Amino acid sequence: MTLYITDPLTETLNRRGFEKKISEKFDKDGKMIKQIAVVSIDMDDLKIINDTYGHNAGDDAIKETAQCIDESLNKGEFVARMGGDEFEAVLVISEPGRVGKFIRNVRNNIRQVNLSGKYPFELSASIGTCEVQDWHGVGESMKKADKAMYLEKKAKKKGRS
Repeated sequence: MTLYITDPLTETLNRRGFEKKISEKFDKDGKMIKQIAVVSIDMDDLKIINDTYGHNAGDDAIKETAQCIDESLNKGEFVARMGGDEFEAVLVISEPGRVGKFIRNVRNNIRQVNLSGKYPFELSASIGTCEVQDWHGVGESMKKADKAMYLEKKAKKKGRS
């Protein structure tokens, strides 16, 4: 049963597992049990890692990024690999500034991996977030988080040109 909802590479949830788990954050009427936010996270430059160091290195980069995200989660929160190098996390807004703290922790975890010299490449990820209002707004919130993430990715690429 766990293979049905788990991504075998990262051992996080897969898309199906994400859908099942996020539905548990709402009551039967579609009202949130606790305030949540969705976070879209996309690795930067995975293609360059794959092309330069091979697909095994790319898999290592995906696994390491998933771990950096997972280690930034609090109890009751989760992350899923939605496909390729894309992740979606669900945060419980249990304290002011929770989203910002999560983002700082993910970035710090990635920075620590890069400083360790464990890999011949550097990890990087773009992140976008959006709070969720109710069950019917989950999809729209995910689109907004995705859009914010792509704006960050675009700004990073522009900064490198």
